[in-house]
Amino acid sequence: MTFEELREQVKKADVEEKRTDLSNWIEVVVSHQQLEKINPILERYFGPPFKAAGQNPSKEALRYTASYGGIRRNQTLYYAEREGAPHFAMMWPWDDGIRVTVKIAQSLRDKAKQWGR
Repeated sequence: MTFEELREQVKKADVEEKRTDLSNWIEVVVSHQQLEKINPILERYFGPPFKAAGQNPSKEALRYTASYGGIRRNQTLYYAEREGAPHFAMMWPWDDGIRVTVKIAQSLRDKAKQWGR
């Protein structure tokens, strides 16, 4: 699966709000119910979560996500390096218990150097 295919599959979910849709970044808001569709897509692309919800973020997870808003205990981070560049997805549940912001990015190679990759 390519990054473009990943983006297109995520957009097929019942998206409540599309915040950003760029070639290297997509940010959408979905209901928790839509995660049943989105999680398998993310796992096919990234493998299992790098940091699952309920786990404290590692120093590495915090470093990877610092430029993109960070990652907290209740959030999920998927991460993979492809073609020398970091790719990641972050899932940020809302306090309302209904919605989740999903951010998926294909970072630039210079960002990978900044991350020590």
